[in-house]
Amino acid sequence: MNWISLHAAISRELGRSNKTISRELKRLAGQEAYSAEKADAHSHDQRHSARKAVRFDSWHQEQLKRLLKMGFSPEQVAGRMTLKAANKALGCSTLYRYFTRHDWRQ
Repeated sequence: MNWISLHAAISRELGRSNKTISRELKRLAGQEAYSAEKADAHSHDQRHSARKAVRFDSWHQEQLKRLLKMGFSPEQVAGRMTLKAANKALGCSTLYRYFTRHDWRQ
């Protein structure tokens, strides 16, 4: 039995996607045996240590308008926001999405 059919068999038995099974087995490579408790603890730790999403709010809008009027690029605006308030940092891709959604014109 090759790896692909083994992953398919496991995924059918557990009712999970092949990708999920493949990712778990890769992550656990080098360990002697699979431990559901360790996998669950790892998943919990990953979920709780992940950076929380920041909402684009009125503070961001004001900063964006002010800095763009000063001639800053969206990348520079994102960097300035990070320096000013790291807990409210946004990436430049978020700013570009904002431009697209709101038909931004200066």
